[in-house]
Amino acid sequence: MTDLAATYDAVPYESAPYPQTHPDRLYTVAALFGLSPAPIDRCRVLEIGCSTGGNLLAMADTAPNSHFVGIDLSPHQIELARSLASRSGASNVEFQALDLRNFPEHLGGFDYIIAHGVYSWMPTDARDALIRLCAAHLTPLGIAYISYNTYPGWYFRQGFREMMLHHIRGITDPDQRAIQARQFLETLATSCPPESNTYGTTLAELLKTIERRPPSYLVHEHLEPYNQPVYFHQFLEHIEAHGLQYLGESSIWAMSDIYLPPPGQDALAQWAKTTVQQQQYLDFLRNTPFRTSLICRNSVCPSEDPNHEVIRRFYVSSSARPEAPVDVNSKDVVSFVTSDTVKFYVSDPMQKVFLRALSNFPQRLSFEQLLTHCSRQGEIDSNHLSQSLLSLYLMNACEFHSGPAPFTLTLTDRPSARRLARVQAEFSDAVTTFQHSRTTLSDFGRQVLLLLDGRRDRAQILDDLERLASATNAPMGEKQRGELAKTLLAELQTFRSVGLLSDRA
Repeated sequence: MTDLAATYDAVPYESAPYPQTHPDRLYTVAALFGLSPAPIDRCRVLEIGCSTGGNLLAMADTAPNSHFVGIDLSPHQIELARSLASRSGASNVEFQALDLRNFPEHLGGFDYIIAHGVYSWMPTDARDALIRLCAAHLTPLGIAYISYNTYPGWYFRQGFREMMLHHIRGITDPDQRAIQARQFLETLATSCPPESNTYGTTLAELLKTIERRPPSYLVHEHLEPYNQPVYFHQFLEHIEAHGLQYLGESSIWAMSDIYLPPPGQDALAQWAKTTVQQQQYLDFLRNTPFRTSLICRNSVCPSEDPNHEVIRRFYVSSSARPEAPVDVNSKDVVSFVTSDTVKFYVSDPMQKVFLRALSNFPQRLSFEQLLTHCSRQGEIDSNHLSQSLLSLYLMNACEFHSGPAPFTLTLTDRPSARRLARVQAEFSDAVTTFQHSRTTLSDFGRQVLLLLDGRRDRAQILDDLERLASATNAPMGEKQRGELAKTLLAELQTFRSVGLLSDRA
């Protein structure tokens, strides 16, 4: 795969945190299906195709007693990952430039293996090597995450990919390939309005995705020589041939038929008798283009359905907000929307109560804390609460966590921001939060974040900001300094709300 490595050396893939890949997510999903995976605060994690380390480093930062290994085909990307690790002070992570087909046996077993954006984007022999690697290096209770493009949803996108490749044939420079391919799609879109037919709608959606992503997305997602979607049943056949089995989806709500119309739910019940059968027919019904599947050894015995009782060990968070005032004593239907624009409806008064209890997002409450809060509003038992929470979880209305939050919601006099984020802010306006997501900073926000090392109190931070402002403008008066103090407080509150503040320097 030398040529493939060269394209990533020339155009490094933007390395970002992917919440669905975090061991915390893999742990909670596996536990819901009755397994006992390794605790995330003392485990071994391997990421295949780690790029410049943006995903793995953020994991390592919150689990100092665990060990993380990242491998990538591109030496240039690995060099960048090592530099970021060194500057952020990560001592429990290592990066190696190697072909997964030559994975060293001495690296041993891993409790969690992550392969995001790898399976569909390699030649057949490398894809087979990936599954063999999982079979050889997963610990007995280990969980592997593998994402891949799927049919039937990728059929339309595959057509546009083939058209772009035809249009840019003969162009070798990766940047020019991306520019010309995008201009080609834009020209197609002008002659085919999205409202005209399915072709136009799919093209418009593809262009929106490309516009939201950096150029490296187009280069590596759509213009590489390899991009082979598979049907879900073909992926199953592949892993089963190596002694592995399907556990579920990292985004477990994607496994549910809850958002299908009644005729679709009835048909699904008739066509599919097992979870695995159901997943293939769900892809047919929803035209699924992409999956984030979890697999494990076939020697373990996961349950067929999620078990609500295990939720009593979890912490819970939710970004959901009601679209209208809520009467928790009423059974009226109320619509809620999450920060990811997921809309759902609630009529159960007790669900309204604990959604209100979780309103100070991104705080996490333990199951016992939620139970205590709900008990103040009326009688409720733990069984009712766990079942209600599972119902919301399957609607993507809340998130489960294996432990308390790694960030603080307290604004201290000496605020400290995540060290990794401070390093990232030196060269980018996009930084990684403790929620394993990205947030984009304003120019002022970057200035503030770089000062939050825990050694300065707020007055000193204000002095430093004033000096920075005075370097390009006239000295501040008392009124201007007061306005600056208000702006600083607002920025700190924003950092708190996205999970950027730490209780350690």
